[in-house]
Amino acid sequence: MWLPTLHAENHRRKEVHSDGILSVRGRRVVPAAEVIFAHIAAADAILATEHLGADEIPIVVAAASACGVGKIVITHPEHHVVGLNIEAQRALHRNFPVYFER
Repeated sequence: MWLPTLHAENHRRKEVHSDGILSVRGRRVVPAAEVIFAHIAAADAILATEHLGADEIPIVVAAASACGVGKIVITHPEHHVVGLNIEAQRALHRNFPVYFER
């Protein structure tokens, strides 16, 4: 299961739009995300972060992991829309069950 791509608020903002689907608000995942994470965990499915921003990804990964999601893909972390630097990637890899899609 993947989070928003072209319609993610982060992606839309980088294209100079003021809309998009929020996954994180106020340094917390939105309530609907926790429901989705619970379904992913129950199905032992994979979560992909898609076009979330570098500031959102650690929050989402921590929340998904806390909900029992055991397989998380950080989608194209170096892409300019995502912008996740190597140190942030290393920290995520040390602390969570993540894989990096390049």
